[in-house]
Amino acid sequence: MRTLNKITRLLVAAFVGVSASALQRPAWGQPAPAMRAVVSADAAPEAMSQLFAKLGAGERTISVPGAAWLQLQFSEVRLGPDGVLTITGASGESQRFSQAQIDAWGGLTAVFNGSELRVSLVKGATEPVSASIKEIIIGLPAGVLSRAEVVVPRPLRNLLGPDFKRFIPGDLRRELRKEGVAPREGVDTESICGSTDDRVASANPRAGRIMPVGCTGWLIEGGNLLSAGHCVGTTFQTVEFNVPASLANGTTVAPPVRDQYRIIAGSIVSQDGGVGNDWAVFQVLPNTQTGLMPAAAQGATFQLSNTDNPAQVRVTGYGVDGPAPNFGAGGGARNAQSQTQQTHVGTLSQNTGGATSGVLRYDTDTQGGNSGSPVIVEGGNIAIGIHTNAGCAVSGGTNAGTSFRNAALWTALPGTQSGWRVFHSTGDRLRNLDVGRNGDGRLEVFGVAPDNTIWNTWQVAPSNGWNGSWNMLYSSGDQLRDLRVARNLDGRLEVFGVAPDDTIWHTWQVAPSNGWNGSWEILYSSSDRLRSLEVGQNADGRLEVFGVAPDNTIWNTWQVAPSNGWNGSWNMLYSSGDQLRDLRVARNLDGRLEVFGVAPDDTIWHTWQVAPSNGWNGSWEILYSSSDRLRSLEVGQNADGRLEIFGVAPDNTIWNTWQVAPSNGWNGSWNILYSSGDQLRSLDVGRNGDGRLELFGVAPDDTIWHTWQVGPSNGWNGSWLMFYVPGDRLRNLDVGQNADGRIEVFGIASNDTIWHTWQVAPSDGWNR
Repeated sequence: MRTLNKITRLLVAAFVGVSASALQRPAWGQPAPAMRAVVSADAAPEAMSQLFAKLGAGERTISVPGAAWLQLQFSEVRLGPDGVLTITGASGESQRFSQAQIDAWGGLTAVFNGSELRVSLVKGATEPVSASIKEIIIGLPAGVLSRAEVVVPRPLRNLLGPDFKRFIPGDLRRELRKEGVAPREGVDTESICGSTDDRVASANPRAGRIMPVGCTGWLIEGGNLLSAGHCVGTTFQTVEFNVPASLANGTTVAPPVRDQYRIIAGSIVSQDGGVGNDWAVFQVLPNTQTGLMPAAAQGATFQLSNTDNPAQVRVTGYGVDGPAPNFGAGGGARNAQSQTQQTHVGTLSQNTGGATSGVLRYDTDTQGGNSGSPVIVEGGNIAIGIHTNAGCAVSGGTNAGTSFRNAALWTALPGTQSGWRVFHSTGDRLRNLDVGRNGDGRLEVFGVAPDNTIWNTWQVAPSNGWNGSWNMLYSSGDQLRDLRVARNLDGRLEVFGVAPDDTIWHTWQVAPSNGWNGSWEILYSSSDRLRSLEVGQNADGRLEVFGVAPDNTIWNTWQVAPSNGWNGSWNMLYSSGDQLRDLRVARNLDGRLEVFGVAPDDTIWHTWQVAPSNGWNGSWEILYSSSDRLRSLEVGQNADGRLEIFGVAPDNTIWNTWQVAPSNGWNGSWNILYSSGDQLRSLDVGRNGDGRLELFGVAPDDTIWHTWQVGPSNGWNGSWLMFYVPGDRLRNLDVGQNADGRIEVFGIASNDTIWHTWQVAPSDGWNR
């Protein structure tokens, strides 16, 4: 009879001239914050103070009698390149962190069921280890909150002391106040549509529980998730999948560590503008134990639609539950289904849209904790919006969400909009690119066409638009197959290229940010032959060019003075026995050039100047052993001056290594970035305005991906994320930086058309 009751209410409303939406109760956002206490090191009760003592190498047990679950927030973690931090729960399950992983997690751990944790710090080969516990988050049993008071189990009260209420976090206190507004138990704050709760248990692998805020999040393509904007805040921390049943009293139980994922705070794009403009798009780190992203682990994502308008919609999420009449809300009792995955289908009564608003209304049952749930076309896995608000009661009303007909939301969704723009028209075709920056800050791009002619285009002002067309440099008789651009000390750009016959040529601006000298000049004679080039700038400003000959020997030449002529010959670096097939050059913080190369057998080698603008150390040194193999390299410089190298292995996995101090030695090993499942065939690196490195790569299927440091000279965000949508396909990339610090990326498609995209602000998001 339940469905009949809902239909009857809608019919009665129509006959009396009152819309269903007019019957709805006040709209409430629907989070269900985790029941917890938060004890910080600087406010710990005396009985817990010893738990916060600084940790060194060894083990410590964290015991909190009466806790339903525990979670730790660390600060000042020092593991070095090979130290390990391990957290082990009462069940024996562990979470293992490297320095990069704990940095990416912001010092937070997964949630462990039970009242005891074991913390282990293991020293690496070179550096000491240490860590401090900043906070201990203590899971409280369900039912500890009521309208009148906070009730904490006696063992916890003994530990926390008589002033235990001060450890209850603000979101729980606000929930108490909000529930206290309702004049009648279970009417205005619940959103069961009618007198019975018709939700049933479900197991959709695409939907997860966001904690500790107590909302729902769900998977879409490209490594992204969706939820409600009003859920976003400091408690929008982790997403849990495959959530087990709660305890009989409704106390939440965490899934295994392999099913918990850290939300990347910097990835969140959201609006909290009320019904119809309440949404969040975000990303998570790969799992610390499996290395998998949730879409890969769960094996499924939702599809999105802003055109479907079904009669019936399903809402699947993690709402509270309990016996009638409150069904877990309003301070009422909870049960084992509370905040586990449940679903219900109901009638869709509204699906409207606009520039910044799109409203869904439906009589599908939901409860607190359902905020952020997908609103799904019944009979499939196509979502038309995000559930956000309660509005139902025994007497009628509808629950509400944000429709994908909200144009601003639809534009913000990864997988629906691309930020790549054709550069300049689809009639322009090039095979490779290089980017330079003029003395006045304007970017200038150079490219080689399929017929080996050379073309350029430039910004009309620094950090601004482009001149509108590609211009031949200089005539159809000038033909090169590879280019490199460098800037002289006086600001003049100089371009170097290799011709189809392997001769080397160059041309230059006649004045900074000005016109060109009018012809390509050979460097030095027709007997000099190289297959590829790289250019570096010495500390004194002199350019130095490095090249690989057809027999894989390595050669260099240099300017005799800054912005001046060249020394007159190519010189072997160092002997005919030294053979590489790919080079990259970088400048150390102290000014010394360092050259990196890949040998024909894929081993990696480097050599360096013994002093700035001076001679070389005399030999190529392996980096690090004959078992390390890469196909190609890119080099970036951290904000603190340390060089960092990135490489693609023969199996397309991505690796990095770094200097332990500026202009100093290396960390000793290549580290995978991030797992064997991450595979790219080429890389380029850029540096954000705030100093954070950002990597861009092309996968074997030509999709484009990126990843970035979480802070300058710091760890990485933990995953490769699609840039922008699966339909974007390029075969190579080049990265430039605008005068205002914004990164701009240029790419060539399989049909040789040229594309670009850019950050909308320095160190910020990308254009759409």
